[in-house]
Amino acid sequence: MVTTDFLGALDAGSGLNSKNLVEALVSAERAPRESRLNTKIADSEAEISAFGLVKSSLQTLESAFDSLNDKADFENFTVRATGGLSSSNEAAFSISADETASAGTHDIAISSLATADRFISAGYHSTSSSINGGTPFVLNVTVGGTTTNSISVLTATPQGIVDAVNTADIGVTASLIDTGASTSRYKLVFSGTEGAANAFTFTAGGVGETSSIVGTGDISTSNDTLTIASHGFVTGDILTYDSAGGTAIAGLSDATAYHVIRVDDNTIKLASSSSNASSGTQIDLTGTGNDAQIFVGTRSASSSTVTTSNVSTTASTVTISGHGYVTGDRLTYDASSGTALAGLTDGTTYFAIRVDDNTVKLATTAANAAAGTNITLTGTGNDSQKFSGPQPPKVATGSVSTANDRITMTGHGYVTGDVITYRANGGTAMAGLTDATAYHVIRISDDTFKLAATSADAFAGTSLTISGTGNSAQFFTGRGIAFNPRSVSASDAALTVNGIDITRSTNSISDVITGITIDLLDTTNSVGTVSITTDSTQVETKLRALVTAFNSAITTFDTLSDPDATGENGGILSGDSSLRSIENKIKDLFIKASSTPGTSLSYLSDMGIEMTRSGVLEINETALATALTSNYADIRKMISADTDNQTTIGTASRGVAGDALVILDEFLSSTGILESRITNNETRIADYKEDLSELDTRMQAIYERYLRQFTAMEKAIDEMNSMRDYLKQQIDALPFNNRDK
Repeated sequence: MVTTDFLGALDAGSGLNSKNLVEALVSAERAPRESRLNTKIADSEAEISAFGLVKSSLQTLESAFDSLNDKADFENFTVRATGGLSSSNEAAFSISADETASAGTHDIAISSLATADRFISAGYHSTSSSINGGTPFVLNVTVGGTTTNSISVLTATPQGIVDAVNTADIGVTASLIDTGASTSRYKLVFSGTEGAANAFTFTAGGVGETSSIVGTGDISTSNDTLTIASHGFVTGDILTYDSAGGTAIAGLSDATAYHVIRVDDNTIKLASSSSNASSGTQIDLTGTGNDAQIFVGTRSASSSTVTTSNVSTTASTVTISGHGYVTGDRLTYDASSGTALAGLTDGTTYFAIRVDDNTVKLATTAANAAAGTNITLTGTGNDSQKFSGPQPPKVATGSVSTANDRITMTGHGYVTGDVITYRANGGTAMAGLTDATAYHVIRISDDTFKLAATSADAFAGTSLTISGTGNSAQFFTGRGIAFNPRSVSASDAALTVNGIDITRSTNSISDVITGITIDLLDTTNSVGTVSITTDSTQVETKLRALVTAFNSAITTFDTLSDPDATGENGGILSGDSSLRSIENKIKDLFIKASSTPGTSLSYLSDMGIEMTRSGVLEINETALATALTSNYADIRKMISADTDNQTTIGTASRGVAGDALVILDEFLSSTGILESRITNNETRIADYKEDLSELDTRMQAIYERYLRQFTAMEKAIDEMNSMRDYLKQQIDALPFNNRDK
């Protein structure tokens, strides 16, 4: 395209500025068309903006209706409690109400709270103190007296027990409490779930010993008895007494082994020797000691003959009548020189999986026992084979060093001064030690220790001389796992509601009064009264917001439709039938009867929301207050249809809010009239802009055509001027030229 008038610049041609002339001609041709297109674009953009305002107004109105669409939106309550205080004059319960509650008054008195079982252990030196010589074992936890869960404790430490119990997720939780004491500072706490039905008990399988904390209340000086629930001991078993640093039971000596005289399943007496135990000659107990003292012992292992008929290869079970084993107990198999039971090895220790009182399966490890992974038995063995157990972890002869008087027990967990009892278990005793005798530990390392005769010798490092290694079945009993009897017993909450006695397993009770949750905090010293009244203030606020949303929408519609309106958006949609249709339908929502009228109220005007002659809403304060006070149920039904989670699909009587949301959803949907009008205008704008682009192309072509034409004209004129000048020069040169005359 030529952009410079070269001929004019050289003072040639006609002398006219042809470029400016061409631009003026093109501009004159472009202007009316371009103006019409830009006007159409501006008009369409204005309509888009206007319908955007309509859409925003309807969305605000939709939100206002949506807040009143469900019955639950009207179920707001004020709860007030009087009386019902605890003995410390604090609130003994709290009340909360949900949307299903009803107004009313209720009397509540609490006589007891629901509690959960809680057991607290003896203290441990650290969270990583070894238990069971560091050997994995099984915790068998029975909840509700019926369901037993076997938990494998692979890391035999206090922290390992906590982790295993909590991972099992059986309704019992474990935690470690740091008491801050200088010794035995960490205690295990087992806690159950509230309610008597959730009481639990537990036993340890594979530990080979029992450790029981016996408080002063468990000792009878009149009968010389100790109460240890489900102790499992028989007459002659060995128990070691540890006063745990407190006052010793008068009649017993700290760190001393005694012999059991079984009285019943929960009661024993103590004898000073095996023969005294057999003859029933007990020690006279004249004092009760302290509440932290511990008795540690090992249940006598029974030896049961298992015939071929007692073995099931189909179920891989062994029948031992009244075996008393728990999952995880160690059982040693003896083929008695006969054919071994196929699947087992003679002289090997296995782990019990308790099936029932008379039946067990066998596992290769404590973890497998807890998991129920049993050995498959493919043969029945012989009629003389035996199982002996439960067996404690053994100390092999190779673990005894006569050279330095040391005993090796991996991860023993003992600290200097601990009391442990040596058991030769029917074999040759270690030379230097006496069977069924308590000794004091001298800790050498995590895996080795020496023994001393007294506590003073232990702390002085004066060890006993061990000159013989004993036998392969010997063992030591130490503290192991020791728990107090229940520090808290599981029980149900007991309360009276409106004169009716109620028991529940939890302290949060939501199934006594519909829609009301009672959280028990303490027992009451008097009856408490709870008043539940409907709170209409939230609904009133929502109704006022609805009126405001409507009036704002109508103001917007009027401004857009009024041709005489001033301002940026005034009259943009004047005469628009779509806007007129929308406005009429919105007004109908507020003036026609509800599709779900109440008993006394059918129209919004009945409750004080009235349409004025100018087409906006105003509130009759007296009528609204009366309706909210006297006809609240009618308001709820008229607006929400007394339903929740209504759908906008299908035909139904939905109340004022539900019907409005159906219509508004139609207006605001992606296929509704608003989106259609906006989309159409956007399409037109795109078309107009394309027309402008095409106009530019046409005008450019016209510009170039005019410029070529004017350039040709200028060239022709220039040539004519040149011819004129030439002819003039020729004429001036003729001899007959009389120019100078």
